[in-house]
Amino acid sequence: NSQIFSNFRLGLQAVTVRDDNSTIERSANTKDLSNTVTSIDGEFALRKIFSLQYELARSGYIQDEYASHDQQSGTALRLVPALNFDRLRLRYLYYYVQPKFYTEVGSASPDKIQHQLTLDYRMSDKASLNFVENYYWDHLAGSSLTKRTTNNEKYLTWMLRPFEGRKDFTLRPYLN
Repeated sequence: NSQIFSNFRLGLQAVTVRDDNSTIERSANTKDLSNTVTSIDGEFALRKIFSLQYELARSGYIQDEYASHDQQSGTALRLVPALNFDRLRLRYLYYYVQPKFYTEVGSASPDKIQHQLTLDYRMSDKASLNFVENYYWDHLAGSSLTKRTTNNEKYLTWMLRPFEGRKDFTLRPYLN
């Protein structure tokens, strides 16, 4: 097979949230929020051995349009390269979100850098191991936090399917 890419996907997104709560029918003390997030994301894979998922997003945010027109903006980046072998899969997550990145409806955590390494090993159809090292911190340049918080988490999960007749029954001993 001379095909280099076995999978290629590209996506563009734009979401705007406008919360006009200070109309006559509502309390005039609430804020008029404006939040727009645009992003490009996708994935490509090279013959099932290597793949890369990515997302680059930019946000603009005004807490109260009537009080100020000063827009805060920030950038977020997520990269997930993976190597796939017969029974082994190795993934790495790089996650970077500036302190002023804001999303009203999304899941990005602002003010964070994260490095996560995941190793999945399938021993058989009935047993597999999963190891995760998750290291992240906050208090990036421009942060309003007074000090940095650093987290280093390790997880080990052993998944077992002990019964041949009940494939939906699994045991998952877990170590953190």
